[in-house]
Amino acid sequence: MWLFPVRSEAQNTYKAEEELRIGTLNGEFEYIFARISDLAVGADGAIFVADSPAGKPVVRMFDSKGSFIKYVGRDGRGPGEYERIGGIGSFPDGRLAIWDLGNQRINVYKASGDFFESFLVQSGFLSSYKVFEVDHDGNFYVKNVFFDPDNPQNNTDPPMAWYKISSDGELVDTVHVPKNEEAYPQHFVIFTDAGAGYPFNTRMMENFSPSGYIITAVNDRYEIVLHKKEQPLTIQREYSPLEVTSEEEKLWGEFKNRFTSSGYNIEATIPEEKPPFKELLADLQGRIWVWRYAKSQPVDGGIFSDRIQVWEPPVFDVFNPDGSFYGNVTLPMGAVFLEAKGDKVWAVFTDEDQVEYVVRYILAKE
Repeated sequence: MWLFPVRSEAQNTYKAEEELRIGTLNGEFEYIFARISDLAVGADGAIFVADSPAGKPVVRMFDSKGSFIKYVGRDGRGPGEYERIGGIGSFPDGRLAIWDLGNQRINVYKASGDFFESFLVQSGFLSSYKVFEVDHDGNFYVKNVFFDPDNPQNNTDPPMAWYKISSDGELVDTVHVPKNEEAYPQHFVIFTDAGAGYPFNTRMMENFSPSGYIITAVNDRYEIVLHKKEQPLTIQREYSPLEVTSEEEKLWGEFKNRFTSSGYNIEATIPEEKPPFKELLADLQGRIWVWRYAKSQPVDGGIFSDRIQVWEPPVFDVFNPDGSFYGNVTLPMGAVFLEAKGDKVWAVFTDEDQVEYVVRYILAKE
């Protein structure tokens, strides 16, 4: 296993500057978003947005300047239609793939947004953050539990796996999620318009790279494993732990009390120090975005509930696919990372009136 140690000091620091915003509070329906769940970027910069107005799934296509072009498919069971979107992704040639959980199939559309073909794929109805991916070679990956037909005794607590499906719709490989034998105390998560929040708990993290491999980490240390088939790679980085402030301890303690008073058995305690990071993400070109714990800032209403007085800005350490360090990136408060390529980042941004926008940022070196 290769080790790729990285110095603690930042080599490049970037601030995200807004260059495009799509969305409106009042106006044409095509520009009003309800609950954006995913986003994909085409080869020519076209933006595909998965949304669910009135509980119905839709995928809208915008050009690189933010002008609405068309709806891609529609709600239904016919060719090119979908009932429940589990994820969307784009290929280097601009084609779009939609994982339709409702009809248990993958729909493929041309770069123009016109329907091309579909494949039936049997899978469970998982509710985890990431259950669908496409890679640079035109393969699809669907996440599901793995049942071992040769050893039924192993199916009482089945592990997770990513099923690799070729561009012809054939199952060609099963990429198993590495299992961590250590058990962690029961914790909880708070969802806000600025992203998910955790009570600084230690946990096993996993995501999938469009380069075709699983990324894992346990955040009690700054160590990330890229499970490349030819040779696994480990990224290690020095970090200075941040203290959990009294305001944060009070905030998360109140949330914990609400869960326990409702009958949940929350075993995790609020620690004195924050772990190095809270989430692992991957972008269109296979870079790894490590969402770091950072110093919290005072917040007042807006996209947060009245119970939240402090929150952390979205700060990332970004690594290239070969494990080398790309730089530190800070997004504005209220921006939730969805995709990135080169020096551009696409995010969903929620303003003080709870209006959602698709925003494209350009990374400017500080």
